[in-house]
Amino acid sequence: MKRSELVTALALIVPVGLAGAVLTSTGVLSWGQVACWLAFLAALTSGVAGLGVLAGRADVAPVARAAFRVQWLGLLGGAVFLWWILFHHQFQFQYVHDYSSKDMPSYYVYAAFWGGQEGTFLLWALITTTLGLVLMRWKSALMQPAMFFLNIPVILLTFLGAIRGPFLHSVQAYTDGAGLNPLLQDYWMTIHPPILFTGFSSFVVPFAIACAALWKRDYDGWVKPVLPWVVFSTAIQATGFIMGGVWAYKVLGWGGYWGWDPVENGSLIPWLSNIGLLHGLLVQRVTGSLRRTNFFLAVTSYVLVLYASFLTRSGVLADFSVHSFAASDTWNLPFGLGGFLLLFVAAAGLVGYGLLVSRLREIPRAPQALGAFSRESFLWLGQLVFMLMCLLVAVGMSAPLITRLFGPPSNVQTSYYNLVNAPLAIAMGLLLGIAPLLRWRQHEAEAFLKAVLPAAAFGVVVAVVAAVLGVRQPIPAAIVFAMAFALAANTMVTLRGFKASWKHGVAFLGHMGASVLIIGVIASSGYGLSQQVQLPRGESRKALGFDMTFTGMQRDREGKDHAIIAVVAPGRSFTANAKFYWSDYNQGYMKKPHIERFLTHDIYISPLEMVGGEGSGGTWFAVGETKQVGNVKYTFESFLPEPGEGQMKLTANVLADIGGRTVPLKPTLVVSMADAKRTSTPAYLPSGGTVSIMNADPNGGGRVMLALPGTERSKDSQTLAVEVSTKPFINLVWIGAIVMLASAFLSMIRRAQDVAREAAKA
Repeated sequence: MKRSELVTALALIVPVGLAGAVLTSTGVLSWGQVACWLAFLAALTSGVAGLGVLAGRADVAPVARAAFRVQWLGLLGGAVFLWWILFHHQFQFQYVHDYSSKDMPSYYVYAAFWGGQEGTFLLWALITTTLGLVLMRWKSALMQPAMFFLNIPVILLTFLGAIRGPFLHSVQAYTDGAGLNPLLQDYWMTIHPPILFTGFSSFVVPFAIACAALWKRDYDGWVKPVLPWVVFSTAIQATGFIMGGVWAYKVLGWGGYWGWDPVENGSLIPWLSNIGLLHGLLVQRVTGSLRRTNFFLAVTSYVLVLYASFLTRSGVLADFSVHSFAASDTWNLPFGLGGFLLLFVAAAGLVGYGLLVSRLREIPRAPQALGAFSRESFLWLGQLVFMLMCLLVAVGMSAPLITRLFGPPSNVQTSYYNLVNAPLAIAMGLLLGIAPLLRWRQHEAEAFLKAVLPAAAFGVVVAVVAAVLGVRQPIPAAIVFAMAFALAANTMVTLRGFKASWKHGVAFLGHMGASVLIIGVIASSGYGLSQQVQLPRGESRKALGFDMTFTGMQRDREGKDHAIIAVVAPGRSFTANAKFYWSDYNQGYMKKPHIERFLTHDIYISPLEMVGGEGSGGTWFAVGETKQVGNVKYTFESFLPEPGEGQMKLTANVLADIGGRTVPLKPTLVVSMADAKRTSTPAYLPSGGTVSIMNADPNGGGRVMLALPGTERSKDSQTLAVEVSTKPFINLVWIGAIVMLASAFLSMIRRAQDVAREAAKA
């Protein structure tokens, strides 16, 4: 740090430090709040100085750099203080009470940092400024303006931390905390969110460099230095949501790794836009084409990060996603947290798109059109496919906002995403296979046919094998063919590239990984077998040809029950050990499946509920009556009788109040007139518990008997209900993901080496 920068840093730190010492000693503020205020004031200073640099005042550049370093120190100090109060159980801080407890293992206390909104905003700001410190070492005329644009979101994030950080004092005295949501108490919680937030934060760097290039009118010079950052964003974000997929598969017990949840889609849409940007930059580097499109995508990728944050953090999706944060009016902001996040989106959009529109006429067109049958033309088509995927997924996840304009908000079904993306997946596979076989500018048809025929033949063979194994529907079969074709084509190109140098094969290795992954998704998600079975304790039952015996419950060191099931399967006998315990925090049973891995498939055993046993009677409700079970208040409002031919269907309108959030439930009971057979369909709580109708008296005022979570108790006579399923070729998903990520990180190293080599020449 230069002397002038040191003086500036001390001028910021000393006054705030002295004021902080006074305020903390009087109990007005904590050191964490002082650190957040320091970061905010330093961010403002860096922003104002950066604006001066943009206006031509090069003499204030040291002030901007010093202030940026100070804000990083402030955020780091806030993070250290937050971990300190978490590990020392300082429950006088509301955040510590809400997301930790004395009996939590230390690694979950560590992860409680990002357990709530305030902690994640602090983490977001810290990661963004850390990336800014790396960018600050970049020797380029674009560096200083890029730092200004990168600092804009940091100003807003540090403002949130200053007025509403995780350091507010509790309104009452606590001797212990509420603890972390049991769904989050898994080792993935310690690594998945920071990686995902690093991916989210990293999109700001291409955004900042693109804005700087537009400001400086450098429409081509930004391509090489931005490529490593775009590859890094692609790699780290993919790592984050693939980790989330593994988490969902291993922990949540529903047998999937991607559910098209709005929060999942929030991490996907900027990644799809960034993939389009990556391929567009490759075209621009070689041909000079797609300049406007690439600037647009660099801005859009970051705007989508902010838009996804608005959807998942403002509460607008609280009724449509169990992952989103509930709406809260405790954020003392002029327009609430949702309004502030919309301001965040608007600020990035106005700056980025405003610069692009102002320079649009100046951006030169390509010296010549894209080749009619060339690598760049097919990369451009691939870019369009990714942009269309991004648009359709964004529209689907925005459905509650869109439908709110015309009536009650509603969400799209997951089938929507499969329907709109399946044809695009076919197109993507074909383009992934064709583009690497072509040359830049133009390609001879004869040479292309000689290269493409073996790949196409391999695709046909794989599609035929898949059809024999059961993949006979046209769309899935076409996807398998397209991906097998892409796998073969990219294998040939990868091998040829590795013969020349490792740098020439890594990108196509990623295409191979993506092809294998999608084939695995088709096989494992659409062609497995599934069966629900009830297992009386000590009695053998068959499911999918497996002999299964529930031997009882076993408690671990953490006091959580495990269901122990002896399984005899073809080729292997094993003991399934699935977590299944009651959680007062969630007011529901927490379930973690047992997964038995084979070479060609997984056996997936997920506990559902305990059936029978003493104490399993229901609770009677009169119309309008409210009763509390555990931490949930249930109110029975009315019946909705639906007569039909030979049956009577009763739907109970029940409201569940969970921590101030009201969830509507509609369990149903169908009674057959012929044999009085009753069929009950439960309603599901967001926490995973179920509410079902055990009995009903619709006459007169109307009464209903409900089976509620927490009223069942384990007894020796209980029966365990489980779902047993097979996941064919699930290993292809994980193998493809690993190959794809390895390719992305190797490509990032390659691009960084290219930038370093250019800098050395200069």
